[in-house]
Amino acid sequence: MAERTSAAIPRILYMSPHGFLGGAERSLLVLLEALDRARYRPAVLTFEDGPLTERLRAAGIPTDVIPLPPALSRATHRYRGYPARTLLGVSMAAAPVLRRLRRAIHAIQPALIHTNGMRAHLLGGLAGRLAGVPVIWHLRDFLHEGAAGRIVRALARLIPARVIVNSDAVGASLGLTRHVRRVYNGVDLRTFSPDRDGSAFRRAQGFGAEAPLVALVAHLTPWKGHLVFLDACRLIAARRADCRFALVGGPVYGTDGHAGYAESVAEAVRAHGLGDRVALAGVQDDTPTVMAALDILVHASTASEPFGRTLIEAMASARPVVATRGGGTAEVILEGETGLLVPPGAPDALAEAVLRLLDDPALRHRLGRAGRRRAEKQFGAEAHAAEVMGIYADVLGDNR
Repeated sequence: MAERTSAAIPRILYMSPHGFLGGAERSLLVLLEALDRARYRPAVLTFEDGPLTERLRAAGIPTDVIPLPPALSRATHRYRGYPARTLLGVSMAAAPVLRRLRRAIHAIQPALIHTNGMRAHLLGGLAGRLAGVPVIWHLRDFLHEGAAGRIVRALARLIPARVIVNSDAVGASLGLTRHVRRVYNGVDLRTFSPDRDGSAFRRAQGFGAEAPLVALVAHLTPWKGHLVFLDACRLIAARRADCRFALVGGPVYGTDGHAGYAESVAEAVRAHGLGDRVALAGVQDDTPTVMAALDILVHASTASEPFGRTLIEAMASARPVVATRGGGTAEVILEGETGLLVPPGAPDALAEAVLRLLDDPALRHRLGRAGRRRAEKQFGAEAHAAEVMGIYADVLGDNR
């Protein structure tokens, strides 16, 4: 069979709300980098500019931005403090955005729309249905209870042709089975590697090569558990004077309910007397080098984690993980085999697990190597992209 020309290859339009590089955005990049361009041509629409759009354009992927009005850009399904008049304002603000999205869809003429994030699911999904283009939601977060959750669950039955979830736990929160497919996130096993040199990150933070380094890598939002981690750091520091700590990530969200959290984290470092032991490293572009610099990655989320991208990045880097139990975390981390699981919101248990690994280098090495093997078997980028492309083919009736 003759190969199709570029124009005959189906176009997939990806929609993502954010311009920063959080877990969902990094996962989207991994998919796009592994996508078979002989089968599908990608184009991307985002609702804001930033590092994500820079990376996409540098990779030669057609990328456009349709900014949202403030009423939509600040809204979040996690925040419960909205009065009815605010919800009405959000609905009214959506109408002109939907018109712009329909025009963009008409210009791009995709065979399929793949949405990545709640605003993209709702706005892009509605625009796609209005334009007569099938839509796939890639759901990477839990749907919560309450009116907002009920509305999204109802729309999930009406809008998308398929819903991809990144863990069985997220799928269970959706309450659907008919057109839901679980596809674990992927990681580039060449970039995140046990052979990578992490010394540059240590030097930049003022840490020596020999000091044990424990870090939490997450954007600065309350449910990621930075304050719990710092409570645990205080306990660890009292018993291991040689240990150093890092908080990697910044306040990327401008949505309601996040104001002032970065200041609270910095104040907790001072209050615990950890100023010379904890590096507030901020956003780091080179996450593989960060992972290579660590002895232990901590994942301290106080709410159930949908998946936990940093978990597979640490595992691919052969670094052991101490993570809070709940949600998708238990699907990623095998207790006692690739990491240690502790209850959420329990700094004492978190500290004891970290100290156990600090005091047993052989255990750290064993868990790290087992994590790498599990990442190779379960979380490779190429296998992830192949599963997603299989869903595209199913929706489009593409039997090639």
